[in-house]
This record gives sequence, structure tokens and C-alpha cells, in this order.
Amino acid sequence: YPVQVPVPQPYHVDKPYAVPVDKPYAVQVPQPVPVAVHEPVPVPVHTPVAVPVINKVAVPVPHPVEVPIIAHSAPVIAHSYSAAPAITSYSAAPSFSSYSAAPASFSSYSAAP
Repeated sequence: YPVQVPVPQPYHVDKPYAVPVDKPYAVQVPQPVPVAVHEPVPVPVHTPVAVPVINKVAVPVPHPVEVPIIAHSAPVIAHSYSAAPAITSYSAAPSFSSYSAAPASFSSYSAAP
């Protein structure tokens, strides 16, 4: 005997499945977060420090000291001596590299920079 396979009838749907949607899904679109754009920080540009260039200090060169020649004595080689034979003036800032008020080489004339 052929087996009677019951063919199910199409399901009778009383009404279309009403998916209860309360309201259309309001997708919460987040507002763009206001990113605080900082103003460019004004970097204080220091004006170049005006380094005062000290004028050359005129080192007074004393006049040649008159050496009296004594007669009938040993021959005097030089009749006069200069207190500063080669250097007539010194600069108060010879190299001016370290911007110091008293350069290291300015040791013997520190009284009048």
C-alpha cells in the first residue's frame, strides 16, 4: 500500500503578522562632539637683547719717563722708557663671546671697564 503522506495545507493566516512597532526606531544620532579648537598659543618672541658694545677704554699711556743721563757713568742704552711700549689702548670687550660684564682677559684693567 502506498503510504499516505499527509500534505499539510497552507497555513491559514488570519491576518498578516503585525510586528508591533511602537514607533519608528528613532536612531539616536549623537551630535558631533564640539572639539575645542585651541587658539594657537602665542609664543612670546623675545626681542634680541641689545648688548651694549662698550667703547674702547683708552688706557692712558704715560709720557716717556725721562731718565736723567748721569755723566761719566755706564752708557745708558735707552734714554726714555715707556710704561706701555706696545699697547696703547685696550678694548673692554675683546671677544665679547660670553656677554660677561668683565671678560676674563680684562684682569689688570678691571677698575675702569
